[in-house]
Formats: sequence, structure tokens, C-alpha cells
Amino acid sequence: MTVSCRLVAVAVALALAAALLSSSPLHGDVREVVEIRDVELIPVDGGAAGPESVAFGVGGEGPYAGVSDGRVIRWLPEEGRWVDHSSAAAPELLDSCRGSQDPMKEHECGRPLGLKFNNKTGELYVADSYFGLRVVSPGDNVSRLIGPGQPGSPFSFANGVEIDQETGVVYFTETSTRFHRRQFLNIVISGDATGRLLKYDPNTKEVQVLVDGLAFPNGLLMSEDGSHLLLAETTTCKIHRYWLKTPKASTLE
Repeated sequence: MTVSCRLVAVAVALALAAALLSSSPLHGDVREVVEIRDVELIPVDGGAAGPESVAFGVGGEGPYAGVSDGRVIRWLPEEGRWVDHSSAAAPELLDSCRGSQDPMKEHECGRPLGLKFNNKTGELYVADSYFGLRVVSPGDNVSRLIGPGQPGSPFSFANGVEIDQETGVVYFTETSTRFHRRQFLNIVISGDATGRLLKYDPNTKEVQVLVDGLAFPNGLLMSEDGSHLLLAETTTCKIHRYWLKTPKASTLE
């Protein structure tokens, strides 16, 4: 990784940390890249912050969002309010977790990051940075753990998630095997490259490591034709293509 790219990544990480830890608004030179009109800010009730990502249900309902107190919440546009959808936290901790923005409670409350629906089953897959890859069945309000995983091992920082809607196979990133989400600055500054791209097959119930040695792998996006995944690697300032089909299958570029 070039020195300039490392410096940019550190600067971005520091800016994000300042935004998370400071209660006062940031000021600076903001340049408008795309003109957006008719934007409405929808605050989260109860003091929680977020989300990192949003998802819409099979019928377009939502959006659903994961917030800082460990909940996945759903927006009801007709009523103009959020309602609880699910959580990975123990039932006895739900009240004490509600509204939390404290990173030191994330190992108890969870921190849902990536969200993705399986359009055939209606299941919502959640990449929780402390409780691993999880799934919520239609009608449930508690997410279930997929594969081996618990806080710290072996999925210590699940992040992005994507689904092949034809096969139901789930792809997800683990940002680091050494650091937790609240230690994300350490990942960038140390140059940690223990991140992984993984695959979960709901038919075999097996989790497979596709790529390791990644430096802060983050979001995932599948191409429209299902031939490849786009993977954001934060520390190196790169977008990678991981081939799923074609003669290049199972290669990263």
C-alpha cells in the first residue's frame, strides 16, 4: 500500500472517529457533488444513531436499518415512525441497550452493519459486527446465528453482506480477525490485513473462506448478472472484483 493511500485512509478514519465521538457538528469545506432535492431527514427515536446500511423488504416495505443500540428497525411511511424489527442482544439487555451510542456496550448490545433480504424466502440476513452473520425469519423478532460464531471468535467483525438471489448463497466480509468495530482506527493505523471474504451456503450450512489477507474489507455488491462481487477494501482505497463465474471464477482483481 502506498504511503499516500495509507495517509488518506488514516485521515478518513480520524475524521469518522471525530464525527462519532464529538457531540458538536463538524465544520469544513463541503463540496456538492450531486444535487439532491426534496431530501427529508428521518431521525431515529430514542437516541440511537445510525444506520450503516439500509435494506428494503421483498415487497418494497421499509427501509430497514441497523442502529447503534443493536436493533434492526423498520420505517412505516404511512405512520411516519420507526418500529422494532429484531435484535441479537439477550432479552434481558434490550431495555438497557435501547438508545445507546456507547461503543463500550456494543459487545453486549450488538452492532448490525450490513443488511440484505433473500427475496425468495423473505429472510433478512444481518452482518453484526459483534455477533457474526445472523438471519431473521419472517415474523420473528430475534436474529439467529449462522455457522460458528460468538463475540470475538471466529467472526469478530462481520461487516458487509450480499446474497445471490438465484441460489440463496450468502457472501459477507469480516473486516478483521484481530480488532473489533470500536477499534477500527487500529485496523487502519496498524495496516492490519486479517480481513476475509466468506461464503455461507444455506443448503449445506457450511461457511467457506474465499479470500483472506484483506485490509479492512467493507461493503459488498453483486453485479446484476451475478458474475462477480465488488468489494471495498478501506485501508488500501481500492474496489476489488471477485469473480463468481466465467473462466476467472474464484479470482480477485
